[in-house]
Amino acid sequence: MILYADDIILISSSVTMLQNLLSECEKELTYLDMLINSKKSCCLRVGPRCDVHCVNIAIHVMVTC
Repeated sequence: MILYADDIILISSSVTMLQNLLSECEKELTYLDMLINSKKSCCLRVGPRCDVHCVNIAIHVMVTC
C-alpha cells in the first residue's frame, strides 16, 4: 500500500488479495466517514497473464441521505 495525500495505491500478488486489501480499506474509510470514489478509481493488471480474464474487483458503495 502506498499513500500520498488523499490517494491510495494498493499492490497485490493476486486478485483475491487485492479484493481483501480493498475490503479492509473500505472498512477503515467507513470508520472515518469517507467513501471511495469509484468514478476516479481504476485497476491495472500487469505481468504475463495481464490479458487473461479474471473475476471483477468490487467495492461496496454506501449511500447515506
